[in-house]
Amino acid sequence: MITEDQVVALFAKLNPIPSLDDLDAVETSDTESLMSLRDRSSIVSNQKPIEKKVRVSGRRPLLAALVIVVLAAVVAVPLLLRGNGGSVATPPTVTTTTSVPGATTVIRPQGRSGPGAHLTVMMPTGWVTWPASSASPSAITKGDPEPPSWMSVGAASIVDIYYDRCQWMRTVLDPRIGPTVEDLTIALADVWGADAAAPIDVTLDGFAGKQMVLTGPTDVDFARCDNGEFRRWPGLWYQGPGQKDRLWILDVEGERIVVIATFFPEGSAQDLAELQGVIDSIQIEP
Repeated sequence: MITEDQVVALFAKLNPIPSLDDLDAVETSDTESLMSLRDRSSIVSNQKPIEKKVRVSGRRPLLAALVIVVLAAVVAVPLLLRGNGGSVATPPTVTTTTSVPGATTVIRPQGRSGPGAHLTVMMPTGWVTWPASSASPSAITKGDPEPPSWMSVGAASIVDIYYDRCQWMRTVLDPRIGPTVEDLTIALADVWGADAAAPIDVTLDGFAGKQMVLTGPTDVDFARCDNGEFRRWPGLWYQGPGQKDRLWILDVEGERIVVIATFFPEGSAQDLAELQGVIDSIQIEP
């Protein structure tokens, strides 16, 4: 068996011993390269990893360690190749999706085709876009779609509403609602009656309009409605009695859009505070 001194002597013939100044100059990069080789030598199939402590502050001990680790790597690589049919195994790629605190997303009004005003909102951890498969979501939501945990913030371009919200099939208002904030406010108040709070003047992100709160009635069996859905307007329905929709009906440079925050009053204080945080983050781009 070759002794350590013999290996060092052999190595010294091929590579003269550097000065201390030379060692200091290469200490960091050599150490990183050695550790990389040492890591590779530890995965030889069916063998225990070869472990040698590496010191970078001496002369002959350093060189001895260098030679031992290099020889170990030379032995390990051919074994690795033979054990894997001549190729080095590649570890599988694992893809994960992580919610990033403080992330934002873009919401485009439901019911509108083509370009126009849109929202940018904060998307806290645990919230998801809706529709989930859409590249242009019209809302973000949190919780199971049942009371009292369901919450959402979205936007819509509303030109039709139903005059019968339970037996809603074939009950779209005719003629259609006019284009102004006032037109929609009056139509909703007429259809919803006591289930609609009186509209008030409001400004959201610098755009003026009206705010209304609509409440899903508690004396209606939603299961007996058309398709089991109590609807506000095409494409959107209530998740349960008592659900509240807080509407901002806004004029955004001549385009009417409606921002909608949906919640149940029985939701936890923490959830409702989080919902308010999303509302406060809304930025509207014409």
